[in-house]
Amino acid sequence: GDIKITGGDIDGSGNITATLGDVQLNSTNDSETSTLSGTITADAGAITTLGGKYAISDLDANAGGIAIAGDSQGTFGALQTTGSSVRVTSTNSTQGTTGDVSITTIDSPTVLAQGAGDYSLGTVSSSTGNAVAITTGDGNDVMTLTGSDANEVYTVSTGNGDDQVTNTVAAATSSINLGAGDDTYTPTAANGKGSVDMGAGTGDVLALSGDYTNNGVILNYEVLQISANTTMTEGQLDNDASFQVQGANQIDVTATSLNLSSVTAGFGATTKFVV
Repeated sequence: GDIKITGGDIDGSGNITATLGDVQLNSTNDSETSTLSGTITADAGAITTLGGKYAISDLDANAGGIAIAGDSQGTFGALQTTGSSVRVTSTNSTQGTTGDVSITTIDSPTVLAQGAGDYSLGTVSSSTGNAVAITTGDGNDVMTLTGSDANEVYTVSTGNGDDQVTNTVAAATSSINLGAGDDTYTPTAANGKGSVDMGAGTGDVLALSGDYTNNGVILNYEVLQISANTTMTEGQLDNDASFQVQGANQIDVTATSLNLSSVTAGFGATTKFVV
């Protein structure tokens, strides 16, 4: 059956397991942190936090999914729901402040963080399949895409807000749309692949360091931040948006000719282009 726990402060170090039902947690005192250091498991059902402030180590609900709802906030360690989704709809946060929901790792094919708050999703991957879909709302959200292998396809859509996305491993067929706001996108050279649209904004930052010849097209950034000598394709550099270059390093471009009319200002002291 279901396990429902309600109290001002819910603390414990043991495991909580619902073999056939759901687990629901509802802390009614937001000034207290409910610390649960054991593993919370719903083998056939869902896990839901309805309200309160938490420090939870491990949530496993492969069949029914995990929901951080109501005015729930706090830190959440490892979230695993390999056959369902992680949903973050907490209304406690407000855009422009430090995120009230912070997660360390997510193992799930679907992540829906569509509340108005700022959410730190940690590292996101799926251990059961090669597709991950992540959708966030209008807050300032943070995530790291860490595919289990180079075939993992990510479909990412972030709403308004100043989002930060780090892409360490993703397939070339991945699609990443960062929406409105001044976002920061940091792909790992060679491995963090995909087609990227950084969306509407006045200060979108593309942070590079290495050889990005095979990383895919990246559009609509206003700042190209180079922290080491970097190789780019003409399509990555010669895009329609005006941008400035930051960093005193060399940029090698794989092209026979290059139009740098989009570069507005801000060359580093020793930045140079090699075509």
